[in-house]
Amino acid sequence: MRYQGRVLRPYLFLLSALAMVACGGAHQPGDSGGYEDNGGWSQPLPDPLEASTIEDDSGVLSVGDRPSDAGADSGGTPSNDGGAATNCQGPLGAGDVKIVELMIESVSGSGDKGEWIELENTRSCIVNLNGVSVQSPRGTGSDAASITSDVFVQPGASVVIADSSDPNDNHQLPGVVASFASYDVLKNSGDTVEVYLGTTLIDALTYPQLALTPGRSVSFPSDCAWTDRASWSRWSGSFHVWSSPFQGTPGADNTDVTCY
Repeated sequence: MRYQGRVLRPYLFLLSALAMVACGGAHQPGDSGGYEDNGGWSQPLPDPLEASTIEDDSGVLSVGDRPSDAGADSGGTPSNDGGAATNCQGPLGAGDVKIVELMIESVSGSGDKGEWIELENTRSCIVNLNGVSVQSPRGTGSDAASITSDVFVQPGASVVIADSSDPNDNHQLPGVVASFASYDVLKNSGDTVEVYLGTTLIDALTYPQLALTPGRSVSFPSDCAWTDRASWSRWSGSFHVWSSPFQGTPGADNTDVTCY
């Protein structure tokens, strides 16, 4: 009888496994319902980070190279380019302007005076940025740049907050409306940038340590959905040259890159 029991066990296991498949109890690759847990269904497992966005030897994220069909030299539409829009009513609220482009490293080494941040008007009306400040927290304090006069921005247009307002320092940067009191504001190792109106947080963006090319900005493509902005695999190194050899679209739409 002991011998017969040993022979029967594999067959009983096989019959049990076949019964589970017939009843749909096993999770099949590609199922969209989620994963089974104690008889119930939980939320789907998150998608893994794209392997192409990680440098194998360092863990540093690498933004893509996503040139648009319009060509690598497409500079987009200048900020404040006119139109029939009317002024927005009331103060700015969360999400009314968003960070869409960063020059994290304009030159190699310390003392970088050419860093900048681009803000885009997401509203269908004209926003006034008077009173807006852009901050990068530093422990108990922060680096900050404030807009202290009326700056009207058309729907979908953008402006630039720079380390320096001096063209000799910022590499002939167009569209500058405010500057920081210090240099090297954006840290190459990763940082957070916040946009405030008074105490109201309008936007915040945290970027990881990226594989940077000095003199080349990183851009959120203008054809991406806003829900994609937190995914750094959607961002791209810029292609448009605004002041040789510097690449980016400061104060203009990010149409030199695409969201494919």
